[in-house]
Amino acid sequence: MNRTVVLLETGDPWATFAREMFDHLRLAYAPRAAGDLASSLDDAGVLLIPSAATLDEASVHRVGDWVRSGGALICCGGAGALGPLAGVEDADSVPDGHIRIDPDVPWAARFDVMLHAFGGRVVRSLDDVEVLARWIDGSPAVTRRAVGAGSVTVLGPDVWQSVGRIQQGWPVTGPGHPADDGSAPVGADDILRCDDGLALDYVADRALPDGSTPEGAYPASYPPITPVPVFHRAHADLWRELVLQLLRDAAASGSVPLAWLHFWPSGVDAVGHMSHDADQNKDEHARLALDAFADAGVRVSWCHCWPGGYSADVIEAIGAAGHEHALHYNALDIDDGMPWGESGMAEQKAWAEALVGGPVVVNKNHYTRWEGWTEFFGWCDDLGIELDQTRGPSKPGTVGFPYGTTHVGFPVDADGRRFDVLSMPLHTQDVGYQSHEDVIDVILDEALARHGVAHFLFHGTNMVGNQRVARAVRRAAEAGRARSMPWWTAGEINSYERLRRGVDIEVAGRPDEVVLSIRSSSPLSEAGLVIDLPGRAEDWQAALDGTALPVADVQRAGRHAIEITLDLPAGPTQIVLTRHGLTE
Repeated sequence: MNRTVVLLETGDPWATFAREMFDHLRLAYAPRAAGDLASSLDDAGVLLIPSAATLDEASVHRVGDWVRSGGALICCGGAGALGPLAGVEDADSVPDGHIRIDPDVPWAARFDVMLHAFGGRVVRSLDDVEVLARWIDGSPAVTRRAVGAGSVTVLGPDVWQSVGRIQQGWPVTGPGHPADDGSAPVGADDILRCDDGLALDYVADRALPDGSTPEGAYPASYPPITPVPVFHRAHADLWRELVLQLLRDAAASGSVPLAWLHFWPSGVDAVGHMSHDADQNKDEHARLALDAFADAGVRVSWCHCWPGGYSADVIEAIGAAGHEHALHYNALDIDDGMPWGESGMAEQKAWAEALVGGPVVVNKNHYTRWEGWTEFFGWCDDLGIELDQTRGPSKPGTVGFPYGTTHVGFPVDADGRRFDVLSMPLHTQDVGYQSHEDVIDVILDEALARHGVAHFLFHGTNMVGNQRVARAVRRAAEAGRARSMPWWTAGEINSYERLRRGVDIEVAGRPDEVVLSIRSSSPLSEAGLVIDLPGRAEDWQAALDGTALPVADVQRAGRHAIEITLDLPAGPTQIVLTRHGLTE
């Protein structure tokens, strides 16, 4: 049976996040409209329905025959009309809750937190099904059932609403809710920011940097006297990894494995990023920051704040040091900013480009200023901002992964439109002033585990009279390198992700010989092609036009895989993988 993964698109706007997951992975898959079910089943070995769909009786019968013949079905947000086939039925809705992965399920052993879900259903067992995860009240949340030669897996949680809500938060229309322990005084002033739309929970979704449970009071102080609770796990990334785990298990039962393009060059597990905000525009502050970054050996994204700007000498020094110029959009009245609006941002972008003498395609909002939900991304799309790095913490108690991700991605609006601007998460500001030094390891370790990016923001302003901030720059840089994480600018991350998105992969073959057909819109150096194959790398030979390619064992999304390294040219490429000792 052909083992192509088919994503059945049901028209649910939240399900756009499913397609965004696949597009970011560069996984070999085929998106199909729900009306093309018959042809989809002809092509599919794994069928993913991203939201519980209402199928007519004939379609349910057709899917049942396909599963019994060896197909693997995965339903998200409940089982819908496929409940009898799955051995479950949808029960109570869950607008906001947590699920706990069964610790006895081997592939899920590394999920050490409850996953925060927004939307979905409890599923009630009607037959003998395996329960893979439960809601916190003990009722089934994720089930799997063998049906004939195939299987049906049901995720009761609305995975894609959960991913979207965590990453993009709630619309910001007024002050948000502070943490009861005092660590996150969100909404304490009249400045609307990303934090005011935070969706994750201060109690259930945070821990102290050493992993202990937060308790007591943590009054905010600058610098923090002791560590405070932080969002220590990237929940949106965990949801996507859970789905990828299920896909990998489903595909493993077939003859052709899953293959995808690694997020970074081959052999790079994750990357680090530093940015700098030019608050106050004082040359002496800039020179402190230039010295700190030079000492750490890191090139940063330098965000210029309107009005004013540094002297020409400092602007030249920033460029000469290899830093990239970016915009620090200022919509803050108390800092002489313009009113929140696209016209003001356009004027500031033009100002920044005149200041630095070249194009500016990266932005971060001053004070993480925010209003509405996704309207701002529309402005970026209109103005040619290709990457925005605003979404992150502004309080000690919101440090870490308040928006649940270590990855760049294209945001989605309420109608399912994807904006052409990458959103890159921010994880902490000014370690040693706004956050405690202990968060460095928390952020780097989680970014490494999720194969993402760890983003540290610094201000020269906060280095004045505070040696701890400059020391934290070097400590973070060295800690990242100790984990083999290189430090990239936002422009480099933006360019690499956009190049990756031009790579398409198809997989065909049999257990002892697999063919990867790849087409890339542009050349991509040191591409890492990840494929789930039995055995170790030494059991396989990869060849391009008869020339052997490097093959290595790697850990990807918590599991063993094999990675092939090559420089992809523009156009088609075909790689043949042969298992030693099994071919004639």
